[in-house]
Amino acid sequence: MFNLHKGPKFIHLDLTAACNLKCIHCRATSKPDPNELKIDEIIKFLDFCKKEFPNWEAILIGGGEPLIREKDLFNVMDHIHSLGIKCYLNTNGTLINNRNIAKIKKFVEITQISLDGATPETHDYIRGKKGAFNKAIEGIDLLLRNKARVYVRMTLSMINYLEAFDLIDLALKKGVEAVSYYRTLPVGRAKKYNIYIDKRIYHLILKELMRQKYILKGKLDIVSSDPLKVVMDGRLKMEILKKYDISESIGGCLPGITEIFINNIGNVYPCTMMPILLGNIRKNNLKEIWNNSQFLLKIRDRKNLKGSCEKCFLQRVCGGCRAAAFGEYGDYFAEDPYCPNSFMKKTHRYKISKHKKSKFITFPCQSCY
Repeated sequence: MFNLHKGPKFIHLDLTAACNLKCIHCRATSKPDPNELKIDEIIKFLDFCKKEFPNWEAILIGGGEPLIREKDLFNVMDHIHSLGIKCYLNTNGTLINNRNIAKIKKFVEITQISLDGATPETHDYIRGKKGAFNKAIEGIDLLLRNKARVYVRMTLSMINYLEAFDLIDLALKKGVEAVSYYRTLPVGRAKKYNIYIDKRIYHLILKELMRQKYILKGKLDIVSSDPLKVVMDGRLKMEILKKYDISESIGGCLPGITEIFINNIGNVYPCTMMPILLGNIRKNNLKEIWNNSQFLLKIRDRKNLKGSCEKCFLQRVCGGCRAAAFGEYGDYFAEDPYCPNSFMKKTHRYKISKHKKSKFITFPCQSCY
């Protein structure tokens, strides 16, 4: 049984807010911050986590663009490697080159590169720089030639949803390990541009992606950290119902349950998409935040959910995206507006067996896969 008091399994760390691109949906400012965590502060924090959190398995380093701080990045990764913790890297891929590829291969479990279009026109428009697509492809090719594990990730919006399945074709052609999808959420610059994907369109796309996952099994992994995949993927739903007692298990949206986010200046948030400040690692003890934060204690209890999520039999293995709920209703505990049970107002009832094994069902968050 997963023990919450042993800390998070996944830590998300933004090394910098600076970036060489300016994506229209991004939460980062794309500008350097003079108050960013120094290398010695990060090392001290990593040592603290290793000592205090027996659950800790992996860290995801993102930004901004983490390769902007290349020297610090590899010093941090070297230390993570020495601690025996898995390291994942989120990057736009444009700064991967022959000089740094060997260290990426050595230290990184999976490199995830964002491709927000299957064509240069779409990707470059979203990323705010001409040539970004070709540079990202060069980075992917270099990683693959060096036998590194590569995921590509698309953030779905009204701009690029028509290329969602073209990205699968591109991924198959390139030979990457997986394609990951999520929806645009109302954080950062996304709030300025009204590009959120239509709810019904997203429902149809996610459902078809989950179908393609089984068709392409063994050739390409199709993954999504969206908790709604449990609702959309009938086979996954049945597997969970057979294997677990879902009145005791928990999965889906997992901020403050298996994961936590530290930004580039040390601020602590439940996840990368939930702008509720819990403290700062320069001033506060992360273990105390993890164990005692009133917000985390409340969000861990799915009985606090409202609307369709309150009534849903999949509440504990899905829970809806709390960031999406806040973006739509200004309430972290409201129903997920993208769930078909919300926007179609359908109710599903099933009998749940009482004798099945109880366990936490952990799906790493959007940044990990």
